[in-house]
Amino acid sequence: MDEQQIGIGPHSDYECFTILRTDEVPALQVLNSQGDWIQAPPIPGAFVVNVGDLMARWTNNYFASTLHRVINASGRERFSIPFFFGPNSQSLIEVLPTCQNPDWPAQYPPIISGDYIRSRFDQTYQLRQPTTL
Repeated sequence: MDEQQIGIGPHSDYECFTILRTDEVPALQVLNSQGDWIQAPPIPGAFVVNVGDLMARWTNNYFASTLHRVINASGRERFSIPFFFGPNSQSLIEVLPTCQNPDWPAQYPPIISGDYIRSRFDQTYQLRQPTTL
């Protein structure tokens, strides 16, 4: 694979969900339950909605966070407009009572939304790592 084709490597979105408007150039790929990358073909006039990590935490994975990547092999420029939706940074994110039971206990400990987002930025971006001299 040509490095110039990679728009963004495999990742999940951090917030609750993302609404994405794309152009006609196919590039978005989603990892399916069999572990295969499948193309999410652009549909004229449609929006793509990705479930994010905080929604997965709230719903105890009832709505799973979507691992996806962008690889543009078309040779054309590609444009997309994402809208990331999430709660206030001070919101407590904990598994909803209706999304857990004795057979399926909470899979995630409670966390403050902003703390979770910061932790994901710290894991993702090298510039946020401590430097040693």
